[in-house]
Amino acid sequence: MQTENKMQTSVEEKHTENLHVLEQTDPDDLASYLAREHPQTIVMIIVALSHTGQAARLFNALPEDLKPDITRRMLHLQSIPPGVQVEVVDVIAAALRTQNSNGSLTAGGMQSFIRMLQSAEEKDASTLLASAEAHAEQSTSELLLTVKKTLEKG
Repeated sequence: MQTENKMQTSVEEKHTENLHVLEQTDPDDLASYLAREHPQTIVMIIVALSHTGQAARLFNALPEDLKPDITRRMLHLQSIPPGVQVEVVDVIAAALRTQNSNGSLTAGGMQSFIRMLQSAEEKDASTLLASAEAHAEQSTSELLLTVKKTLEKG
């Protein structure tokens, strides 16, 4: 039992370190790396960073053609299976470390999107919302309206 607890603590510490790597990576560099990944992977990284201003800076640094899909996926996201987000963060952080050295949890997609906007600098949040609105389909536009109403209340 004690060995199992030590292993769990070790895994949690490693994940915390990996999340810190993502938080400390320049948003332009992270966006450049993530642009090659599947949009759902990018969403999981943004959700993981949604409590920081880094999420909005990352979103704004992504290529314009990815933003509508990322926004739609994030707003419609309901949950992430247990361990999947942890694994994605850990794999991306490991890849970034390699690149640098070589030259069901409830995700609350809308809540993560709102937290991302709330923690962003006003300029970044405005840019993000304007971009999302410019490319939004009907169902996403309705969700964006809910986001705006929530931000106005808070």
